[in-house]
Amino acid sequence: MASLFTTKKRLLTLYVNKLEHILNNLKGDRLEDTPLNPDLPQDTQSENIHGLEEGISVLESSMGKVEKALHELASMGDNPELTGKEKEIEEYSLNGETILMAAFDYLLMLQARLRALKSSVPSLTSTSRESSTHAPIGQAKIKTQELPPIPIPTFAGNIWEWDSFWGIFNTNIHSQDVTEMAKFNYLLSSLRGEARDSIKKFQVTADNYRKAIQFLHNKYGNREALVNTLVEKLDTCSLHGQSIRDQRRLLEELQVIISQLEEKGEEVNNSWLIKKVLCKFPDTLKRKVITKKQGIASTTPFTMSVLFQLIDEILSTEELLLTFTEAKHKAIVSDNTTPSQKLGVRRPTKGICMFCEGTHPSNACNKYSTPQERSLHLRRNNLCLICASGTHSTSQCKGRRCFRCGWPHHTSCCFKGGLTHSSKPADTEGDSHRSATLAAKKGRGRDNNDNKSTKAKSHLIITTENNSCSNPSDDTLGEPVILQHHTITDSIPLVRHPFLPIGEVTIIDNTTQALIKVSVLLDTGAELSFIDSSLAERLQLPVLEKKVVQLMTFGSSDVKKTSCNRVCLKAWDAEGNPHDLDLFIHNILTRPLETPSLPDSDAEFIRTLNLPIKWEQDHGQVTPSILLGCDQLWSFMEANQPTIALPSGMRILPTTLGYLISGRPQSRGENILQIKAVSHPTAENEDHWTNPWTMDVVQQYAIQSEENEMTQEEKDKWDNFWTLESAGTEEFTGTEKQARTELDAKVWERFNDTVQRRPDGYYLRLPWIEQHPYLPDNKALAYRRLVNVWASISKDDALLEQYDNIFREQLRDNIIEQVEESTNGAAGEQIHYIPHQPVITPHKATTKLRIVFDASAHYKNCPSLNDVLYRGPVIPPPIYGILLRLRIGSIALISDIEKAFLQVRLQEQDRDATRCFWLRNYKTPPSVENTIKFRFTRVTFGLKSSPFLLVAAIRYHLNTYQTEDDSIRDIKKNMYVDNLILTTDTLEEAIHVYRRTKQMFQEINMNLREFSSNNHLLVDAITGKDRAIETHPKVLGLLWDTNSDTILASCHFPGTQTRTKRTITSVIASIYDPLGWILPLLHKAKVFLRELWKDQYAWGQNLPTHKENEWDNIIEEAGGFEKRIPRYCAPKEAEVILVTFADASLASMAACTYLCYDATSFLVMAKSKLPSLQVKYTIPKLE
Repeated sequence: MASLFTTKKRLLTLYVNKLEHILNNLKGDRLEDTPLNPDLPQDTQSENIHGLEEGISVLESSMGKVEKALHELASMGDNPELTGKEKEIEEYSLNGETILMAAFDYLLMLQARLRALKSSVPSLTSTSRESSTHAPIGQAKIKTQELPPIPIPTFAGNIWEWDSFWGIFNTNIHSQDVTEMAKFNYLLSSLRGEARDSIKKFQVTADNYRKAIQFLHNKYGNREALVNTLVEKLDTCSLHGQSIRDQRRLLEELQVIISQLEEKGEEVNNSWLIKKVLCKFPDTLKRKVITKKQGIASTTPFTMSVLFQLIDEILSTEELLLTFTEAKHKAIVSDNTTPSQKLGVRRPTKGICMFCEGTHPSNACNKYSTPQERSLHLRRNNLCLICASGTHSTSQCKGRRCFRCGWPHHTSCCFKGGLTHSSKPADTEGDSHRSATLAAKKGRGRDNNDNKSTKAKSHLIITTENNSCSNPSDDTLGEPVILQHHTITDSIPLVRHPFLPIGEVTIIDNTTQALIKVSVLLDTGAELSFIDSSLAERLQLPVLEKKVVQLMTFGSSDVKKTSCNRVCLKAWDAEGNPHDLDLFIHNILTRPLETPSLPDSDAEFIRTLNLPIKWEQDHGQVTPSILLGCDQLWSFMEANQPTIALPSGMRILPTTLGYLISGRPQSRGENILQIKAVSHPTAENEDHWTNPWTMDVVQQYAIQSEENEMTQEEKDKWDNFWTLESAGTEEFTGTEKQARTELDAKVWERFNDTVQRRPDGYYLRLPWIEQHPYLPDNKALAYRRLVNVWASISKDDALLEQYDNIFREQLRDNIIEQVEESTNGAAGEQIHYIPHQPVITPHKATTKLRIVFDASAHYKNCPSLNDVLYRGPVIPPPIYGILLRLRIGSIALISDIEKAFLQVRLQEQDRDATRCFWLRNYKTPPSVENTIKFRFTRVTFGLKSSPFLLVAAIRYHLNTYQTEDDSIRDIKKNMYVDNLILTTDTLEEAIHVYRRTKQMFQEINMNLREFSSNNHLLVDAITGKDRAIETHPKVLGLLWDTNSDTILASCHFPGTQTRTKRTITSVIASIYDPLGWILPLLHKAKVFLRELWKDQYAWGQNLPTHKENEWDNIIEEAGGFEKRIPRYCAPKEAEVILVTFADASLASMAACTYLCYDATSFLVMAKSKLPSLQVKYTIPKLE
């Protein structure tokens, strides 16, 4: 039965994924927007009707399979062998029903469009009928136009959309003369997501329709909640880009929000809100608005509507200017078009390739197989980049934008889908073999002989006219790499030297207080950053210190020592982000550098990418005033964006200074690697070998390059990726659990490869995520947190002194080490500062004050240290398993590792990622002079991978023993992070376990301490410094009385001043009951909380009086309960009997297990669960 159930799930998943794939394809082809123009040619109309009918047929067929699979899976729910699978069946059914509802809605739209299309073109549907009748001519001209049905609106739970939704639904459905049952069905089909889930408690009956409508009105018609939501939307509303189109989109979004607030009676004309709205736009627009505002009469109030009017006027002017600019560009392009192109290009019919008009989807076009070719084809033919229409421009198109990046072009033309880092070509003696490559979307080629499809990787190779090609041959080795080979006709400069990346930063001239822009050179070959002495003198920068700097020229062994003044300069990048630059003053930074001039191919390529790059038509020169070295330039790099290869061979570097052009252009006469044909020339392409190459012809060739061949692992990754792309499912590539298992195995493998055992312990590496995004140093954030922490704890002198003593103690114990001022970290090492704060735990016997390091702190839109580290496999055994084993064995022994996380050493190359700040003199406030830098030599608590590294180090050490005896197995099973819980049956064995574990951990310099036991003789045998003073220690959260050898089960509800759903949830969650011993006491509280959810109480809403009284009665009945339960149940080697009881009612399901030994029984564990509110189960099924 289990295998059959698995098969049914797999079939349902397959059919659901297939239906989703079909639905996405149909939506991508936009069949619902098939034109209703009766003037279109009859063949086109027939093809449109055929396409709609085919789409409806495919959709209905796939929906039928999903419905059948759903029915078969649901019918298995009553099988007693599948008890416990109800939730899984419910989840699969919900997924299937969700996609079915979406497909049903889309099917209705297609059917409506088909009826409308047939009615608008009666000649296609009534020709045969009219030919068989003899109606008068006048009557034949009279036909009834069938208007398409008005679509039913949808509502997904966005509260700001409720009024619009209800207005349309009320008119179209609610006020119509149809049955309440039909209205309810229409309502269900109109709701999505949260809104649909919220009314699932109402059974679909005519009587419940009015209740459901009233419920929705109460939930989403709440004025106060709507206003709060709109204010939150206003806060999060931001500009996505600097283009005029993005600014227009932001304006329209803000107008909608403000108008809704105004309709709800909110004051929107106050100065604070007007300033808040204006600040969301770029500085250039703000400047223009303020200029226009100065021209308004002082008697005219400056309201929100006036602000929107000014912004609209400015944007309209810019859009008009943009229109003229585009018109001029189109006129230039049209001069080079053929006569057939000037007549206009008809938009391809739905379902036909928009590039070559073949009978395949546009994204599978082989004639134009890369985004670059497709975009170039549309631009040359003056077609819309979104829909390939020749009747309007791209900016006027109403079609859907790219799914990948949201920019105005078709998804199949998107460059972001295939941009990768191009490999750096290897230099050889003499002329280097270089090629400028741009990785594009993987294409598929076909061999003309056997029609076997081959997979290949596509690159764009730019060559010049004097390139030659060897004759095609068959002796190609290995898997070919497809190249799209073009000839460029524009001239590339003969300059062979590379261009360096030069940008601009904005600074403040201290003499005039004006903002000025200065040139900045990004130099990865420099360790430090410098500023030109003339600029430093002009800005009158204060000197922080004078240092001796060693300057060494590449290729020379001579070191020049010079004295440089160090200054700090405040600068802003192109995105407005501030940077505190630490610079050394020097007389000459570099010679005047040439700025690159771009050939036409590069310019066209940049326009295709829509990148805001400025360049000069002719070579110019610029002398950088600031040189940023490796110590600071990475804060300006956009680590989450790839570099882009230009056709000329140069690169575009994405930085916060803008897109910078760098690299060496490919000169004429440079050879490309040997080229071999993929396929034999045929009658159709035999002239390709003799005709001149042009941009109008696309050739495909294979390149043989051993150093650029993909490894088998890379090939497997690409094959797997494209298989997923075509299938649209991950069903056959492994579950999430399998993926997690593979990742854990990789982390374990890396741990085992990098761990080092030294005389003083184990040294580990941090588990860095591969190719993680750029991690900032967090220096400013850590310093700001230090200032706040000192201001907080300085009010308590004793606490402040204790805080300082912890740092001094850790420095003395070599847990942390001081970072020298001149230390900037070795090349490739990550520098990161972690903020810290105090955590006071007065109830603990050992550590009253703990300093917690916040490795999750991060700048806005930047990752934290924890974000770039793997958490690692979950190694500790379940808590309940350890607690169950605690009760087996007459003698129990518990202990913990002293400062466990600080006993695992960190290898030197990762230590700079764990830097922190503290004070030289803790009694004075933080300042630059009073701040000292430390870094950890141990794995600090606060890293999300710390638990894994600690347990992994212990496991690794235990695995080094040649034989694994019972004590080692017991440690592995009963070690929870830094807590060790063991049991024995004899005193001799207990003493042996104490001494053995103590010695094993001492071998890796870890100290087991705080030993507690119920056996007094064992306690006497423990060394005094290892013995715990507390006789009532906690064992994984449960209080253990070692004198009576009992565990305390208690129920104490914390007091709260308010009664809300939030506080009640917190109170229930605060009761720690890992073994379910006090479940009966918590049952009423859980039922009460469920009723609050059922009645839709808001999270922070105060409960009415009768609910408060009911909750107080529950607290009074259950609160204060305490029960001492014997810890010891049976010896370790005894034969015991486990007896489990299970029962269910409409109120709850519960099970409990007893251990029976020697005529005595003990409750060991219990579990309970409340039945689902969404599904009504019978009592037998619940049981």
